[in-house]
Amino acid sequence: FKTVLCPRCNEDYLLITQYADTKELYLSCSECEASWRHPEDINDSSKMFVDPDIDATDPTLADIKAFGWERYISGTLESQ
Repeated sequence: FKTVLCPRCNEDYLLITQYADTKELYLSCSECEASWRHPEDINDSSKMFVDPDIDATDPTLADIKAFGWERYISGTLESQ
């Protein structure tokens, strides 16, 4: 599920991603690998991190709703 255009590179959308071990959500750009722990943090560059070795998975819509993040969804990769 995509959200907004990445504020770091402006090349790709931030995707809602899920840590494989803790199941917590975060936002990640597949283009520049910038990530944020919460959608409300994306305008704060000090809260950005890059960790290409994160063991991540794609969350389901149910996972996203459980965290209350459905309001941040702007589309899906299939709708690009």
